[in-house]
Amino acid sequence: MRPFPFLLLLLLTFVTYAVQAQGTAFGFKGGLAVGQQTWNTGGASSNNLLFKYQGSVFIESVSQSDKGQSVLFAEAGYHSRGSAFRYRSGVGVDVTGNPVQIDGFTEEFVFKNVGLIVGAKRRGVLGREKAFYTVGLRGEYTVGTNLESPERNLVFSTSYPQKEFVRKLQYGLSLFGRLRVSV
Repeated sequence: MRPFPFLLLLLLTFVTYAVQAQGTAFGFKGGLAVGQQTWNTGGASSNNLLFKYQGSVFIESVSQSDKGQSVLFAEAGYHSRGSAFRYRSGVGVDVTGNPVQIDGFTEEFVFKNVGLIVGAKRRGVLGREKAFYTVGLRGEYTVGTNLESPERNLVFSTSYPQKEFVRKLQYGLSLFGRLRVSV
């Protein structure tokens, strides 16, 4: 891999950019998404991580005091969810009994979602200025999948996820926070 694209990819992997203006902070977030969903594969293959990218825009209220402030926020974005099956390369036997090289391959099961989170953030927790926690309501809608890909291996297709069983709307509670500890 050439150094410049690698450094650019490394820089953009975990990006958060924010602008503050007139009591409101807004910006964008983006980076690597690592997904893993469990499928009933019947032992045909192993479930592995899916590496994709995601991005979102956010807005939050800002008060003049940095200590112990509570703010409201909203975030909308695009997220790739799912998992991957990775098959190792090996040697098989064809119908005449001759050895045949079988190349390894990866099958990805990708769910393309748009999402919205609305919630509250509390800063300055535990007496630490940069510490915070958030609580929000999250909703995501699946706008597309790759479950009807023509490359799908039909031998194991009965144990693969089926497009007919995809739940288009997902929702729930999101909790996250940050606490920096100096060592």
